[in-house]
Amino acid sequence: MTLDSKQVGIKEIARALNISIGTVDRALHNRPGVSEKTKNKVLQMANGLGYRPNLAAQALKLNRRISIAAVLPKHISYFFDPLRGGIATAAEAAVRGQVSVDFIEYPRLGVGDEEALQKVTQGSYNGVIFLPGNMQRYDAIMRRMARNGMAMMCVGSDAPATQRIGSVGVDAYVSGAIAAELLALRLTHKANVVVFSGELSLMDHAEKLRGFAATIAVQAPHLTLLPALESHEQPREAYRQTLDLMRRRNRPEGLYLSTANSQPVLQAPG
Repeated sequence: MTLDSKQVGIKEIARALNISIGTVDRALHNRPGVSEKTKNKVLQMANGLGYRPNLAAQALKLNRRISIAAVLPKHISYFFDPLRGGIATAAEAAVRGQVSVDFIEYPRLGVGDEEALQKVTQGSYNGVIFLPGNMQRYDAIMRRMARNGMAMMCVGSDAPATQRIGSVGVDAYVSGAIAAELLALRLTHKANVVVFSGELSLMDHAEKLRGFAATIAVQAPHLTLLPALESHEQPREAYRQTLDLMRRRNRPEGLYLSTANSQPVLQAPG
C-alpha cells in the first residue's frame, strides 16, 4: 500500500502562514470571519503543501455520512468479488457506520469503465475507489474529480502522476522480477519464455513485464523473451492466443501469466 508520505494538516498550514488554526479552519470550510485575501492565501498554501481533508474525522464531528463510489469491473469476478467484499466490510466498521459505499460495475476493463467514472463525477460522492485503466483516456476524468474535491484511491494498479491520494496493490515490478527468478531456477538450459498479459496500458501489467524482462536480461541471459501477448481481458481471445502460441515452432517452455484472467490460458491444450 502506498500513500502520500507527508501528511499535512491544519496545524502545518497555520504554522507556515503564521496565523491561527481557527483562521485556517474557517478559510478551508468557507466559514465567515476571515477575509477573502486570507482565505486565498490559506487555499494556496494548502494546495502547495498537498493538504487533503480528513473526511472521516469531519463526518464523525459533524455527524455526516461519507459517500464513496467503488467502481470495479464484473470480469474477473473471482478476483474483484472478494475485493468488493473487503470494501463493504471495512465501510461497515469505519467511523461508527458513517461511511456508505455504492458499488458501480462495468463489463470489463476497457469496456464501460470510462462511462462508469463519468457517472461518478455527476454524483455527490466524497470519494471513489477504482482500478485505473488506460491513463490517456482516464486523465481528463480524474482531473475533473480532483477539481470537484473528490478523494481518489486506486486499487489493483496505480496512477502516480495524478492527484490520487494513494493506491493499494502489490509491487508490480518486484512481482515480475520474482516470476523471472523462479522460471530461471527451473529452466537452466536455453529456452524461450513469454509474458501473457491482460492489458499493457494498465500500469500494473506494464510494470510486471518491465520487472520480468529486466531480470531475465541480467540474471538469465540463456532465456529468450518472446514478444508479450495481450488478451485485453477477453477469455476467448486468451484461449485462442494460447493455442496459436503452443503451435509455433519456437513455442515457449516458460510462461508468466501476469493477469488474473489465467483460466483460459491454463485450459488451452499444450
